[in-house]
Amino acid sequence: MGMIEFIFKSTISLKVLYGFYRLFLRTIKTFEFNRFYLLFSLVFALIIPFIRFKINMIVPVNFNIQEITNPTRGSFQVEVINAEPTKFFTIQNIFTIIYFSITIRGFEKIKSNS
Repeated sequence: MGMIEFIFKSTISLKVLYGFYRLFLRTIKTFEFNRFYLLFSLVFALIIPFIRFKINMIVPVNFNIQEITNPTRGSFQVEVINAEPTKFFTIQNIFTIIYFSITIRGFEKIKSNS
């Protein structure tokens, strides 16, 4: 894991945890809990980049089919295509989600000001 990847993951987790704090915990008057949460979120943001998530997808493919016979029209050939696993959490997808979330939030601010 490179330093840029570590900083990126740590920053994203800090933003998510701080966003949760701003949405739900800012108005709570138990300051000790708020301090604990903010300190915990700092430590958690430093640990989370080292955690790896592995997603296994098993797609059954029948490689034994070579020819399918149609009794009314004869036979036809079937081409077998090997599918590659799809990566859902790519850098491009993450940046796209961030872009659209910021754009939607900007539209909401414009609507609330008018």
